[in-house]
Amino acid sequence: MSKRSINIRKYFSSFSVFIIIVLLLIQFFVLFYIFRSNMLLSQQYLKDNVKQIHTNVEKYLYQIENMGYFISTNWSFISLYSDEPFIKNNQAFGNTSQITSFVCGYDSSIVGVCAITPDGTVSNFFGGIFNDIFTDANLTSVFSNTKDFNRAFYFFDNEQEIMRDYFVYYAPIFEVGTQAHTATKVSTLVFICNKTAINRFLEYNQVENASAYSISDHNGMLIASNKSWDNNLSKNPLVKPDYSNLISKYGLYIQGISLSNRVNQNMHHLIMYLGIISAYIFLVLPWLMLSIRNYITRPVNNILTQLANYNSGDLKEHIQNTGIDEIDIVVENINKMIDNIRSITRQTFFMQDKLYESELRKTEAELYALQSQVNPHFLYNTLQCIRGLASLGRKEDVKNISLAMSDVFKYSIEPGEFVQIIEEIKIVYKYLLIHKIRFNNNLEYTIDIPEEILDCKIIKMVIQPVVENTMVHAYKDTDVLPKIYILARVCENDILFRIIDNGNGIDYETLLLINNQMKRSFSDSIKEISPLGQGLYNVHRRIQLNFGEKYGIVNVFSNPNGTEVNVLIPYQKFTD
Repeated sequence: MSKRSINIRKYFSSFSVFIIIVLLLIQFFVLFYIFRSNMLLSQQYLKDNVKQIHTNVEKYLYQIENMGYFISTNWSFISLYSDEPFIKNNQAFGNTSQITSFVCGYDSSIVGVCAITPDGTVSNFFGGIFNDIFTDANLTSVFSNTKDFNRAFYFFDNEQEIMRDYFVYYAPIFEVGTQAHTATKVSTLVFICNKTAINRFLEYNQVENASAYSISDHNGMLIASNKSWDNNLSKNPLVKPDYSNLISKYGLYIQGISLSNRVNQNMHHLIMYLGIISAYIFLVLPWLMLSIRNYITRPVNNILTQLANYNSGDLKEHIQNTGIDEIDIVVENINKMIDNIRSITRQTFFMQDKLYESELRKTEAELYALQSQVNPHFLYNTLQCIRGLASLGRKEDVKNISLAMSDVFKYSIEPGEFVQIIEEIKIVYKYLLIHKIRFNNNLEYTIDIPEEILDCKIIKMVIQPVVENTMVHAYKDTDVLPKIYILARVCENDILFRIIDNGNGIDYETLLLINNQMKRSFSDSIKEISPLGQGLYNVHRRIQLNFGEKYGIVNVFSNPNGTEVNVLIPYQKFTD
């Protein structure tokens, strides 16, 4: 056999490179996973903040809207624009001043309250007057239109430097006694609010340079933003938000951009830690590989290579000697072990073949012997029944019972060991018909088999012999009307049959002997033949040989009111 040449230096050099590449890949995936996790956490943080800002701003605007509705529908405000005498109007003015003072005191972001009639007359109820709101073209058209009944917020363009930090809420004031179809707006209530509260919401849960938030309308006009947005993104109109949320009622968009999609300080520490470990590994690994290469000798490597060939079971060749005394001692012992394994293996295979053949022949012989007992036993009992009917002159019954017996007997001798449960049940019906004729129709029976198991697999002639045993032994020396129950149900992955009669029952000692008979081996039952329970033992043993020791006649119960036999088989669908 040609010797295999191995270049140890090349082998361990390649191995070292492989280890380095694997370590680099592991570090890459670790860093990628940490980076990805950091990004997902940052995005989740951004979404949570945008949703919270959305909630706060919506609540805030809704509060202002409610106060505006409260004031614009207040009777004092409406009275100001009625035709009542001046003194009443004067009282109404005092009341409205008190109401507006209370509202503005409740919400400090409301810095001014006034009312503007369609002709441009301004009534100031609180704070100063901002002339810019009266010159804004969009608002002027709202104030002058007596049919504009909208209640809405209006945010100024950022180019309006004086008003850029403010916004207004306006609501119509209707004429006294106005109905819905003839409504006329006599004035417009105006709240002048600063953006202090909104700006405070935009700084919610803010970490320095972590994220930026803004509010804009449906036209994209920037309404408010936090410091991070102003410092990083205000001069870059091409920047798109990472996440936005619409306040649909007011047509405002809450927008957020993450500014922390880079490795944070903790990640810097982790990268440094991984770098130090990698440097240490890359320094130690070459030294370790060099030491292994120097201390593993070629003879030992050759021995390992040859031993690897024995994994396939090839025991024909011996390990070659190396020429080194100490190692050759090990080689000689290995070769002796190989010879012993080879010898033991041959003997084991030979004994296994003999044992398998012996067990196979034994099982076949036992099955044949058990099967051969079924037909004569059934035939004898049935012929006895026919003889009794013939002696009574019941020719028609003899004819019917003979046909039924023919079907049963034909079924029992047909080739094949297994049938569907429905076939076995049909034969049980035939057999019970025989005995119903024998008992002058004084036989009642109930067969309850679930439809789902009718096509399952069963050994031929296992239920019928149990029923036959019942009919032969249960009703001797008794006048009771025979009643037979044949029931079945699925128990986990098995099928349990219950054959119940209302006969004399079995006395305790006999019942004990029958149950012990079920536990005997076939060879013991042949050596000591006992008529007691022999038919039941036949059924029990045939089931065990075909399905396993778990199955068979698992229980025989009895008392003076009758007997129950339980037969257990596995749940298996029948296939040809």
